[in-house]
Amino acid sequence: MDGILLINKPINLTSHDVINKLRRKLKIKRIGHAGTLDPFASGVLVVGVGQGTKCLQFLEILDKEYLGVIKLGIKTNTGDLTGEVIETKEVNELDENQINDVLTSFVGEQEQIPPMFSALKVEGKKLYELARKGVEIERKPRSIYIHSLSLKGYNSDEKTLTFTVKCSKGTYVRTLGEDIASKLNTVGHLISLTRTKVGDFKLVDCYDLEDYLDDKFISIKDALKHLKHYQVKNDIEEKMVFNGRKIKLKIKEDLVLILNQKEEPMAVYQRINENIFASLRGFN
Repeated sequence: MDGILLINKPINLTSHDVINKLRRKLKIKRIGHAGTLDPFASGVLVVGVGQGTKCLQFLEILDKEYLGVIKLGIKTNTGDLTGEVIETKEVNELDENQINDVLTSFVGEQEQIPPMFSALKVEGKKLYELARKGVEIERKPRSIYIHSLSLKGYNSDEKTLTFTVKCSKGTYVRTLGEDIASKLNTVGHLISLTRTKVGDFKLVDCYDLEDYLDDKFISIKDALKHLKHYQVKNDIEEKMVFNGRKIKLKIKEDLVLILNQKEEPMAVYQRINENIFASLRGFN
């Protein structure tokens, strides 16, 4: 079994829980995922199996889309509904124009400080491990990009704001939710989060853990369709790639999936200077 599976992660499971269940179900140990989803979140989890695990680093870089719901007026220590309430604040009367103006202000490149309750490592320690001990440390802001951020609805009685966002790798939507609330002159936390898309992988194309999955694999070639594909032209070129040798290519992209003469994936190559590419990851 080699390739990519699209799993609809249910709530109340960690991404690692999903991997462990798949290992038992498929009877294979070599399984991993691209892009962690918090336990309270659901949606698209891209899973690599066998040789498919070698694809994951190239799938993690894809943009992601989410559907989220913010509960305004209440702040938790985790930024979501699983945390403890640490602050409450009045929510002023809001109309959709005000909310849309705030959402639009987030579109584009910006700096975001990762939350303490995250798996990000600082000096070898995961932040959430420190947070659970009541320790808070300084975190360096990271550059992220918000492609779009749209209002889907606002319930003035429940003080809940539903939104969709398309964002770059590394974006913490919990932090985004808190920042949206702050710009609305209140506090807030996420009460629902669904990842609806990773690159071109959509939630409607995902399978549940209970489904029969043996014939649901996406090939490595198809999974990496967002990369430039280059098919070797002869035996000499194919042997160079097989042996991990550098090759010369006249292409504009910096990453390229090399296919053999049978159009099977051999390796991902990366530009190291003008026209010279070196092997970054090989496939057996």
